[in-house]
Amino acid sequence: MKADEQTKAGHRITLRTEKKSDWKTVEQITYRAFLVAPPTGLDDDGTEALLAQKLRSRDSFVPELDYVAELDGSVIGNIVFSSQLLWYTLC
Repeated sequence: MKADEQTKAGHRITLRTEKKSDWKTVEQITYRAFLVAPPTGLDDDGTEALLAQKLRSRDSFVPELDYVAELDGSVIGNIVFSSQLLWYTLC
């Protein structure tokens, strides 16, 4: 899947599925994002930068739902979805 749009300033924004060649860039972007983020709680162990790497190694990872955003051909962001089993109880 790939979607393109041109901004009023003439920049091209593209949303496409992630390729293996994007992995290092995505991990660097995630690292920089969490480097400046305030701690979120007691379980904040500083390993958030490895999140994409961890998700890719799990059975719940769905490559078709792993996207990158590009601005003028450079990866600037990532969003990844994974399958999860939800349990609930009716009262």
